[in-house]
Amino acid sequence: MRDYELLPDTISALKAAHKASKRVSAYTAYRIHVIILLGMGLSPLEASEIMLLDEDTIISYFDKYTSGGLSALLKTHYKGSKKKLTDEQLLQLCEELDNNIYLTTKAVCRFVLLEFDIEYSERGMAALLKNIGYVYKKPDLKPGNPDEDLQDIFLKQYVDFLQSKPENDLIFFMDAVHPVHNAQAAYGWFRKGEQREVKTNTGRDRYNIHGAMNAETYEVTAIFSEDNINTDTTIDLLTALEQQNPTANRIFVLLDNARYHFSKIVQDLSGELCK
Repeated sequence: MRDYELLPDTISALKAAHKASKRVSAYTAYRIHVIILLGMGLSPLEASEIMLLDEDTIISYFDKYTSGGLSALLKTHYKGSKKKLTDEQLLQLCEELDNNIYLTTKAVCRFVLLEFDIEYSERGMAALLKNIGYVYKKPDLKPGNPDEDLQDIFLKQYVDFLQSKPENDLIFFMDAVHPVHNAQAAYGWFRKGEQREVKTNTGRDRYNIHGAMNAETYEVTAIFSEDNINTDTTIDLLTALEQQNPTANRIFVLLDNARYHFSKIVQDLSGELCK
């Protein structure tokens, strides 16, 4: 009896190709599915009953795959309207788009031209990309190394505190921002329903803003400085918060571990403000 089984690594690769091909062509996915069934140990008869094909067709698919790989399996002699990219090339294009961000349709056209020597207009490429399940949108900006466990702990403590505090106690988030030359999210071609991320980086030239936001009203109080953010801007900001909220019973300020936030002068001022 003929052995149709394939190695586990080969089966895994075929499953990945099948998953990607479902967005490109039902015809492509169908044929790959046949090879997966045979490779996992099913007989041609069992595969034919699942795929609703005759045994000879099932066997011919496997012979094409073993003789020439996916390209031979997916090759068709249909003489209908001309298709610029083959199913195999479409799979390669999908893999490229899933692993790299293309900001313009023109850039995708250039990739296809260099990789396959096939020329597309931007309008034609846009139509193709939409047809195979891609949309033109922005990726998400995400901090490089967030500690998700610490974020979860802080969120729980903050929500508990916010719900239990007296009404006339105020909560502010204080931090400094430094507008710089940095990564900006731009539109690109991504799979429909998928979010992509772009990690941010830090530049050198910057403008300094020390601010505090009311956690409930979102009102912002800010100190602008052409020099560095330091103890002086921290004191100015805390003083401004006290002066702007004379009826508050207590003012809680949540801030990071910047050294100027915890200098002795700032701590002394905080003690005076709390009296």
